[in-house]
Amino acid sequence: MSAVDLSCLEEHLRRQREFSLRTFGPGESTARLLAHLRKELDEVEAAEVKVQRIAADLISDPDSACSQGDLDAARAARLREWIDVVILGFDGALRASFSPGEVVRALLDKQAEIEARRWPDWRSMPDGAPIEHVRGELPAGIIELPAGILAELKHVEDLEARLETCGRCRGTGGVARRRRRAGQAPTRECPTCRGTAVVERRAPKCSHAEVAARLRGCAATMRGLLDGELLMLDPEDAADHASFLESMADMLEKE
Repeated sequence: MSAVDLSCLEEHLRRQREFSLRTFGPGESTARLLAHLRKELDEVEAAEVKVQRIAADLISDPDSACSQGDLDAARAARLREWIDVVILGFDGALRASFSPGEVVRALLDKQAEIEARRWPDWRSMPDGAPIEHVRGELPAGIIELPAGILAELKHVEDLEARLETCGRCRGTGGVARRRRRAGQAPTRECPTCRGTAVVERRAPKCSHAEVAARLRGCAATMRGLLDGELLMLDPEDAADHASFLESMADMLEKE
């Protein structure tokens, strides 16, 4: 949806909210809206029955009193019934103390959430049955984290990197290993040339507190996705991942 479309939708919702409050009074009115929604859903069902009846008559009886114009009118009426449901849904969201902008963002976020879920093959579902997203464990070996979390974890890894340069080969091979000789303090061994010359330690790119905060943010995002059943990962594994990130954050904050 383009920025122009979003602006138009927000403006429509502002207009709808003003009309609704002026015409139907203040307050959330949840019970009234739910009762009205049930009524409109019954009307959607009746409109669907009418469309199906007219369509069947046109197919089975060429001399039917019904015409293509009747079918088009019935379909247009069915659309209006669905729009009644949409308007009531928006009214309920606006009356629940959410702004038009928040409602639009929630609409987009929810659609993204739906698209991110795993769904069964619709062809395998019985007619008339709701299609629920796939819940439960994934097949063995499937571990998939959202790209945003992966990117953030990579950023954390870069921030926490301890690049060290060997005084002999000047190469960088990651964190040098500690090596202890009898009666001596532990020295560092260059992973590139295996030498034990002086290894220069470069300053970290940020503080431990910043890295810890990013780790906690990743863990919180992961738990939020887990609660919403959006994470393509076994629930226990996802919880373990989040706990591990939190424990790393705890460790860094203590240093």
